[in-house]
This record gives sequence, C-alpha cells and structure tokens, in this order.
Amino acid sequence: MQIISQLLAIVFVVSTMLSVGMLLSVRDISTSLHDRGWLARALLANFVVLPALAFSIARLLELDPMMTAGLLILATAPGGPVLVKLVALARGEPALAVGLLVTVLVLSVFTQPLVLPWLLDGVQISAQAIVLTLIFTVLLPLIIGLAMRARLPYWATMLHKSVQRISTLCMLLICILLPALHWQELLDISGSSAFPAAILFLLLACLAGWLLGGPQAGPRRTLSINCTQPNLAAALVIASQNFADPKVSMMLLVVMLASLPILVPLCLFYARQERAASASLT
Repeated sequence: MQIISQLLAIVFVVSTMLSVGMLLSVRDISTSLHDRGWLARALLANFVVLPALAFSIARLLELDPMMTAGLLILATAPGGPVLVKLVALARGEPALAVGLLVTVLVLSVFTQPLVLPWLLDGVQISAQAIVLTLIFTVLLPLIIGLAMRARLPYWATMLHKSVQRISTLCMLLICILLPALHWQELLDISGSSAFPAAILFLLLACLAGWLLGGPQAGPRRTLSINCTQPNLAAALVIASQNFADPKVSMMLLVVMLASLPILVPLCLFYARQERAASASLT
C-alpha cells in the first residue's frame, strides 16, 4: 500500500504537469505574467515568506525535528499542480494560475536543493535526488506538454481531458488512501503540535498571499490559493526518497488533511464573490 501511494503521487505530479503543459501555449503563459510587480511579490511569497513561516512556526511550537523536515519540504516546494483546479473552482483566471505555477515550479527545481539542506541543519538529504525528482516528475512532463501544444495542437487537445482525468483520479485516491493507510499514526500524533503547526502555517500562508497579491481581486485570490497549497505530491516523492523516518510523510499528510477544510470553503467563497461581481456588472 505504501508503494502504491508513492506511485500514485508520482503519476499525479506527472499527469498534472503534462496536462498543464497541454492547456496553454508559452505565449499565453508569458502574457498572463505581464505585471512584473505582482510576479515579484508572488515569488517573494513563495520562496521567502513560506519557508520563513514554516521555520518560525516549527521553532515556536517546538515541532518534532522530523515533522519539521516535512513542513519545510512543503514550504520549499511551492506551486502545487492542483492550483489550476482550485482556481477554476474559485472562478479565477486559468492563464494566470498556469503562468504562476510554471514559474514557481521551474524555479523550485533550482532553489529547493539549495535552500532545504540549509534550513534542515544536521539532517542529511540528497540534493541530487531532489533535483532528479523535480526534473523528471515536474519539469520534463511540463516541457513535453508545452511541446505537444506547440507542435501537435490537435493531439494535445484530444489527450488533455484524459490526462486531466487521470490526474484528478490520482488526487482523489491519494486523499482517500493515505489517511486510510496511516490512520493509526495520525491518531498517535493527534495530541502533538503537528496539527496546530499545519493549521497555523496554512492560515498565515493564505494571509501572506492575500496581502502580497496586490489591489486587484483576481490576482490576489490566485496568490492566496497558491500559498495555501504547496506541492504536496512532489513533497511526498522527495520525502520518500530522502527520509526513512515515517514522521516526515506524516507531517505532509497532516498538512493535506488540514488544508481541505480551509481551501475548499475559501475557493467557494471566492467563486461566490466573483459571481456577485459579475452580476453587479450586468
């Protein structure tokens, strides 16, 4: 079951990045990021604020070292592929979501292997394993999808929905399988600071995205959603390949469970705001 969950995480990341590449052209993505000031603030939120929040919360709540490792893996892996699905649920701008997602994912391939060993003082991890994981599960599928969109637009359009269904199915199976597989471990750590740390991190990350998102409602909502859902699937793959202690993966699972009652209502609230704004214009 553990192997199956790891395989599901890999298939989810690969299929999602492939479908993201098939969704829009390189020009669509670059055009969506024309606001350089917003992009700079988005990068600040993802690569500076989120790791700083995770590090500070772990110290403040005296989080277990291995659970701290899990939280920091997530905080240094921005841009969860599910961002596109969440922004669609919130009736946001898909091009902006994809543009931001592509930017932070490409940058994280280079930043995470450098930042994570520095934050996890005394913990041995393989930077090479992180780089290879991100290249083959994130960057390469994205490039293949973009190439198909540019060179084979008919096949990209035909295959996009099928690949997206595979991605959605894997995401649902991960959300069901992992808690079912580790329910006893979750009960064992329910009295620790793991859940308070996860909830506090997610709420502050959402607030940071909102504050740094600028005056326009659409980009502000997109950044707040982005900051509230780091790349869980990639983090699971990295954790499984670099850490033998199950507490690392448990912390990732805790954050996933804590994010659901925050992100889903948040996206539905944003969607209701968008509908109300559209109705007022008409």
